[in-house]
Amino acid sequence: MSDQTIVYVTRSIPNVETEALAEGCDIEVWDGKLPPEKDHIVEKLSELEADGFLCLPTTSTPR
Repeated sequence: MSDQTIVYVTRSIPNVETEALAEGCDIEVWDGKLPPEKDHIVEKLSELEADGFLCLPTTSTPR
């Protein structure tokens, strides 16, 4: 990945939103129908060396 901010997106959101985020960040989007489990989010953030993540308020997230 590049020197841009790395963001993991835990749910598919409208393309306009994703495209706007991708203009300033490297993003990876979860492609599952249901949100990922907490353990997956933690593993993915570590794997990507992500600077942050974007999720819906209903997603169970690590603290």
